[in-house]
Amino acid sequence: MSTLKDELAGVITRTQDLLEQYRTASGSEVEGTLRDTVPTLTDLATQCYQRQWYQDAITLLQSLLELGRELGEKRVEALALSLFGTVQKAKGQFGEALKNFQLAVRIYRGENDTRGEVTTLCKMGELLIAQLRYQEALENFGRALQINPTHVASHLGRGTALELLHREEEAIQSFRRALQLDPENQQARQGLKALGVLS
Repeated sequence: MSTLKDELAGVITRTQDLLEQYRTASGSEVEGTLRDTVPTLTDLATQCYQRQWYQDAITLLQSLLELGRELGEKRVEALALSLFGTVQKAKGQFGEALKNFQLAVRIYRGENDTRGEVTTLCKMGELLIAQLRYQEALENFGRALQINPTHVASHLGRGTALELLHREEEAIQSFRRALQLDPENQQARQGLKALGVLS
């Protein structure tokens, strides 16, 4: 049975081979296969990130980004940039992460991909909280909620930013809204407990 590391090497090599074929005259013949590679690259990069194999995740995401750009698939490019930002945040590379999140948001907005835009705005907000930039974080969560008022993670992030800004009543409202949308959400419960609303 092959290990995950073996699988990574195989997928990266296969993707590079397909990209090379795509760039030659036989491009249309492998385009479908290249597109089918997107979920595999995304899944493997996520697994590497979860294991803190950051360099492996970056290598996979470089292939994903290259694939998206080669095929002219803006959403794939935005996905790769957003995932790059996530890995960079974990590595403490906050400046690079923020740049990639901003690029991803711009692309998602241009593609009218509200789900991708909201998810990435929320990631940006979390990053800004980690940088102690609470007001900017609040603005990002607010933008996300203008697009999707039922996005639980954005309500949670908004509540956290408001709490850190000492705007407790508004923070309570945000955590309560998150709990309405997701009654089992432990983060919302913890937020309300910290603010003395739940025992």
